[in-house]
Amino acid sequence: MTADAKELLARTTLVIRRGPFTLAAWETARAADVLKALADSGVTHAYTVLDDREVTLFAPEAALAKGFPPPERREDGWCLLTLDTVMAWDVVGILAAVSSALAGAGVPIGAVAAFGRDHLLVASEHLDRTVAALEPTFGGVSTLD
Repeated sequence: MTADAKELLARTTLVIRRGPFTLAAWETARAADVLKALADSGVTHAYTVLDDREVTLFAPEAALAKGFPPPERREDGWCLLTLDTVMAWDVVGILAAVSSALAGAGVPIGAVAAFGRDHLLVASEHLDRTVAALEPTFGGVSTLD
């Protein structure tokens, strides 16, 4: 880990949202329906990815009952962890440090970059091990729900 990354993480709060969240996928032809349902759902924490094979949504489990088409695939029971500091895109080693600590603890993750902050997707069953592995690296840990 670079010195800049270590210093930044030491000043960063890891924010935990227990959710529960779901990870769902549809064929790309459903993208407009999924995005409209997301816009109409009123959720405050979600992300979508559209590529040439699928549209993926990560959102609170309860949101999918609010007008979304039935997904082709769905996995429930996820937590959202936010590295709660705005980061420039030239910072090196942030995700490497976090993913290395979690790999050492045997925790599988997904990672998502927003424009200013990074987020981790962790299955609820791994949350305790995740916090234990990351707590020494961060300036604090806060659970919002």
